[in-house]
Amino acid sequence: MIPAIKLIDEAIFMIRMKDDSASYFGDTVLHKFEFRFFLCLDIIRYELQSGGEISDLTAEAMNHLFVFGTFEYYYRDFPAIHKKCSELFSVLVRYNQRLENNDLQGEVGLQDTSWVNYFNKAVSNLI
Repeated sequence: MIPAIKLIDEAIFMIRMKDDSASYFGDTVLHKFEFRFFLCLDIIRYELQSGGEISDLTAEAMNHLFVFGTFEYYYRDFPAIHKKCSELFSVLVRYNQRLENNDLQGEVGLQDTSWVNYFNKAVSNLI
C-alpha cells in the first residue's frame, strides 16, 4: 500500500506546483476539477489506510476523475501530470475488485449534485 500513498503524494505535489496559466481552461474550471480530485484522493488515502481497499462508490468517483478529468485537464497542457495520474490510476485500480473487473455502475456522473451526494456519503462513512 505504501507505493500507492507515495504516488498520491507525488501527483498532488505535481498538480500544486504546475503553472496554472499554461492551462487552456480558466482557473475557475481547473480549480473546481482539482478541488474534487484532491478530496477524492484524500478519501482514497483514508480508505486505503483504514481498510486496505477502495469502496465501490469511491472507485466510481475515482474512475470518472481519472479517466475523463485528468485526460481533459492535463493531457494537452500538463503531459507529465497526466502521465503521473495514469500511473497512479493503474496502481489504485488494484484496490477495488469491481473497478478492476469493469463492473461498476457509474452512479456519480457529471452533475454537481451527484458530487455533493458522493462527498456527503463518503465523508459520513469515514467519520
